[in-house]
Amino acid sequence: MFQGKPEIFRKPEKHMKKTFRRKVLKNKNMSAKHP
Repeated sequence: MFQGKPEIFRKPEKHMKKTFRRKVLKNKNMSAKHP
């Protein structure tokens, strides 16, 4: 039971980092297109 919990908490973190990276990339592209 204890080993299952950390996995559940870790997965959202990875997902958040991925979405955050995408947002940053999008912002960089936007700023590059419209300096």
